[in-house]
Amino acid sequence: MKGKGLLTLFGATFLVLILVALPFMTACAKPAPAKALELDFAVFFPAKDYRSVAAQHWADTVEQRTNGRIKITVYPGGALLPLPETWPALVSGAVDIAQSPSAYWDKTVTEVQIFSLAGAFHEKKKAEINNKLTPLLGEVFAKHNMKYIYAPYEGEILFEATKPLEKLADIKGLMFRDYGPVPGRLIKELGGISMTIPLGELPVALERGTVDGAFFGWPTMYSMKTYELAPYVLMPGGNSLLFATFITMGVWNQISKDDQRIIMEAGKEAAELSVELGLEFQDKVMPEMKAAGLKVRELDAADMATYAKAVAVVKAEIEAAATPLGKKILKELEPYAVK
Repeated sequence: MKGKGLLTLFGATFLVLILVALPFMTACAKPAPAKALELDFAVFFPAKDYRSVAAQHWADTVEQRTNGRIKITVYPGGALLPLPETWPALVSGAVDIAQSPSAYWDKTVTEVQIFSLAGAFHEKKKAEINNKLTPLLGEVFAKHNMKYIYAPYEGEILFEATKPLEKLADIKGLMFRDYGPVPGRLIKELGGISMTIPLGELPVALERGTVDGAFFGWPTMYSMKTYELAPYVLMPGGNSLLFATFITMGVWNQISKDDQRIIMEAGKEAAELSVELGLEFQDKVMPEMKAAGLKVRELDAADMATYAKAVAVVKAEIEAAATPLGKKILKELEPYAVK
């Protein structure tokens, strides 16, 4: 009986120990937290550029709202990829995330050629346009192995020249560096001559007289300081191009639906922030450039009508060749047209 009592006591003690240890055993058995999805983001602009600031804000917001499930490292200044390589890398899936300008892909992605037509829409409405067209743009770029996220404010378009520009007629006969076939076609419609050269070669081309000027957005003029070589500017207003942010589809498909929604919502906020920061930056640097000798002229009503007519001619050519999806995009952009 004594032995049986000892066995009973031992069993009871063992049972108590098991019950005490069970919570700890259960805690130890829990699976380790899932490893964060770590992604690289190729950005062309320098770190302090307002577009890079907006990109970093997007990356930080995504990490915060996903509770660290997605971590995005931003590589500004072309540190991860040279700009011409961004589009091929996105198509092939060789990069996770990148910003790439429409000048590199509007010949391939014909549905969005309208975004390279200066004057197709008011650039200051970029965030609103981004939010409205994101579903259609998502449909377009899915066919090219990527997810469209957002596009930042690019600054309004301008003609910059080494020779005086007082009115629109002054661009006739001058050679302007363009950023692709669509803006080149507009330059020709206005009586100018277009030449496509790498952006990095523009300062030397201006110094040598290879070109008389350039047709691009004011942030590019400021960052490259070309206004020191070509101080005469005409500003018709309107967009320059679409510098879009994409995630490759292979990465996108690894992300949960909830986190995809977080990414897209953060993209809308980044687009809005880029407009805010871009306009603040413009107010800051325009006086600085004018103090350095920049002479800016805006188009009067007659010249604006002439410019709008030329834009309409090129737009009609784009529309005539547009796919059904491209026509939908054109229709959605119509309320934002520069007139």
